[in-house]
Amino acid sequence: LLSAKENFVRQGAVIALSFILIQQTDAICPKVSEFRKTLTKMITEKGEDSITKFGAILAQGVMDAGGRNVTISLHNRNGHPDMQSVVGTFVFLQYWYWHSLAHFSSLAFKPTCLIGLNLNLEVSYIFWFDFSRSCISPKIPSNNRF
Repeated sequence: LLSAKENFVRQGAVIALSFILIQQTDAICPKVSEFRKTLTKMITEKGEDSITKFGAILAQGVMDAGGRNVTISLHNRNGHPDMQSVVGTFVFLQYWYWHSLAHFSSLAFKPTCLIGLNLNLEVSYIFWFDFSRSCISPKIPSNNRF
């Protein structure tokens, strides 16, 4: 779909791919770097239609949202539908009608980072064991303090 003739089809394809690849890294999925290069090419190319450029800009924003520390989730922690996320995603998908609705996508973002606080809401020391491959998980600071 990225090479379709219709511009709105390519716009939808890049946004849908960004929803899929939002939490992927090059170590897990090698296609991520290729997709990022495609987005950069779409944004910077002079002959590209404005609809496709807008979709590529939105897609790049979705993939880099929250400093790459968020994911899209339509459910709460209990597994029930989160109405705020559902409505935010629904309104975001109306971006083709009115571009000002694009910022509603942030309602569906949920944090995926680990923040360790004590009872006084101060950063505390955290010790954990990480058994994943070193290429997937980031390096842990030597003093285990964030």
